[in-house]
Amino acid sequence: EIVKEYADVPRVRIMRPPQRTTLGGHYRFVLEQATSDFICFLSSDDALIPGFVERMQREIGNDQDIGMVAGACLECDSNLTPMRLRGGRLPKGVFLPPEGFHHFKRGNGYTISVSALSRRILLGSPLLPPQADLATDWYWAMILGTRGKLKFVRDPLGYYRIHASNAAYNNEDAWFAA
Repeated sequence: EIVKEYADVPRVRIMRPPQRTTLGGHYRFVLEQATSDFICFLSSDDALIPGFVERMQREIGNDQDIGMVAGACLECDSNLTPMRLRGGRLPKGVFLPPEGFHHFKRGNGYTISVSALSRRILLGSPLLPPQADLATDWYWAMILGTRGKLKFVRDPLGYYRIHASNAAYNNEDAWFAA
């Protein structure tokens, strides 16, 4: 019902995969359907801070070599009540390839819901096998770090809800396997 409310909003296109798919399969479907140069994968239970798009546009500017701009966010409870800042210690400056890869091979230190990713670079990357797709956001960060500049914003650009239904919440074994 909520999605139907946006059906007539200009520049909004509602898409649905042809069949039920995995988290990584859903990301890939949206990536292939999108038409913009950069894409943000906002989870259905997260929210962006007003001005997110404008901030990302400023950070990207006219730089065709940007692979990703990753922002900090506010971790919230299920009611969107902020609990703590996530990403306040993101790196300063810009990583040139392959520095971004080396940064992310140590761990997944960004939140995909408050990041702008280069669609061009991701479309040219190999697919992950289905059993690894829970780690699609981490894999994409490493790929983007090998092929483009990575920028980080320590200001909170969105709200990330923490609850028992998060894909990786209390699911460390699945993350490790992926």
